[in-house]
Amino acid sequence: MYFRMRRNTPLQELIDVYCKKNDVYHFRFLFDGHGINPKLTALQSGMKDGDEISAMLHVDGGGRRG
Repeated sequence: MYFRMRRNTPLQELIDVYCKKNDVYHFRFLFDGHGINPKLTALQSGMKDGDEISAMLHVDGGGRRG
């Protein structure tokens, strides 16, 4: 999925649109392998044209039963 956004728009707006389109709200968003701060803009996060943000479904659990 591709999005275009202004560099001075908070990343939270992108996150909201992505989650709404997928009707799932438990994603973790990564840029260069690190979680992004949704309050920052793309410019503040060091993103450039063509950079990618990974959206990974966040799942809790996986521990063993006692």
